[in-house]
Amino acid sequence: VAAQILGLTLEQVIGHDAREIIQVYKNGRQLLPEERPVAKTIATNLPIIAGIDEQYELHSISDKIVPVSLTTTPLVTKGQTIGVVVTFRDTTRETQLENELRTARDRAQAIISSVGDGLVVIDNQFHISLINPAAEKLLDVGSVEAIGQDWSKIVKIFAGDRELSYEERTADDPERQRLAK
Repeated sequence: VAAQILGLTLEQVIGHDAREIIQVYKNGRQLLPEERPVAKTIATNLPIIAGIDEQYELHSISDKIVPVSLTTTPLVTKGQTIGVVVTFRDTTRETQLENELRTARDRAQAIISSVGDGLVVIDNQFHISLINPAAEKLLDVGSVEAIGQDWSKIVKIFAGDRELSYEERTADDPERQRLAK
């Protein structure tokens, strides 16, 4: 399965030095032989677990580039490492979904930030989950301070010059109920 993921045949893999058929990249940079997870596991006798967030890629001689999560585990006999077991999983789909989600989030954030009116999004626990720059200015509060706070601590409502209490704002009001219909 590993050969197939890398676009290689068994003949290209079996009996060959992995360093000759696979290059390891992390965060877009090719790792030197001593920086590779296998080499580190051999040097330290410690396993390495690298998730999708560490951005490892395997580049094979078939010109296939595969983003992976990987684990290296030392094979130890009589206190000495005699080899390393490497397992990896193709994370192409997860990486693609993460990029799409990041793009959608950035687009939504750009739209929300550009809205001229104040916008405050409140979750089902009545905590502020998003506040745009216009609302920050109107409420005289920064997003870092506001996000996660109960909305009633940030958003003040007045009747004339008198600030309404939380209870007054949320009390059952026949007029409010009529307007909600």
